[in-house]
Amino acid sequence: LMTDEIFDFQTSSDAVKIHVLPSEPPRNPLDEMQVDLDAGAPEELLFADIGVFAQDPRIWRGSIERQWRQLGWRLHLANLSEENDAKNFDLVVVHHQNAMARIEAEREWLELIRRGCEADPPVPVVWVSPLGDPEWVHRLIDAGVSFIMPPPTGESGGVASRFTSDVTRVVDRQLRGRRGRGATELSEAVSDLVGAILSESDPDRGVRSLLQLAAETFDRGAVLTVDDSTLRCRAGFGYPFDRNAAVLPRGIGLLEEVVQSGTAMLEIEPGSADARKLAGVCGVEELPSELALIPLGRFGSVAGVLVADREGCELPDIDELVVLAGRLGGAVVI
Repeated sequence: LMTDEIFDFQTSSDAVKIHVLPSEPPRNPLDEMQVDLDAGAPEELLFADIGVFAQDPRIWRGSIERQWRQLGWRLHLANLSEENDAKNFDLVVVHHQNAMARIEAEREWLELIRRGCEADPPVPVVWVSPLGDPEWVHRLIDAGVSFIMPPPTGESGGVASRFTSDVTRVVDRQLRGRRGRGATELSEAVSDLVGAILSESDPDRGVRSLLQLAAETFDRGAVLTVDDSTLRCRAGFGYPFDRNAAVLPRGIGLLEEVVQSGTAMLEIEPGSADARKLAGVCGVEELPSELALIPLGRFGSVAGVLVADREGCELPDIDELVVLAGRLGGAVVI
């Protein structure tokens, strides 16, 4: 059984008081988490697909690609062809270091921009090339290009660093604007969750961020981690947790169904034996029938369960939270 004290985390930015129980046995899970993320999870954390049409793709490999992954952006090096249409991406960058690169395909480049404008929502196109031809700049604007900027003037460290910073800021602004026109906006809590998973910070930050996200919808919540023999209360808010009753054995039907199926459950029978055992872990005598049991996915399996309710009130639409927990949740409950 858990013998460590419950730690309270409260910062000026937190909307709820979240209790985090330290990992057992004591260890730093960050190293293992980073290895797992590098192996597979980053693909699940990427929320924007960016097509880069580059005359010389070398500058886009390395630091830009790594930085964009940290921001949740997947970089695709593409060529000018039908299968790489603008509508297949969330944003397009065209990079011509040499102005002559466009000469034999001007009509195709302009059509790429126009098709991006016609998508729903429109796909921004950031054009990076020398700007010495005012007639061509006029044609780009007429076609609907979103932003025009000059290419880097060299490959030195300072020049490359400034270009990386500038193009990243431009892309970020364009993506934010596109979300405002119809794509799904990532809330601050979601962005913080992704950052927590990918950053080299306090490993408890991820589970706090997940619960902070849940607190936008629920009045109470708890994260139970799953291993071969137990389900253990890892952290939570709203419930009066009892550190001496923080562990449940595997095989409890109510929870086992969620763990084995990977499917959320949104209603329970409060008086059942299984529900009473779960209530004990949460520190209450009885849980309401309107209870969410949301699986926390990890590489196709379930690593934990988010238990949450609104103290008897009807649950809202939580489809997006269920999807997000299935993709990201397991990475924060190691």
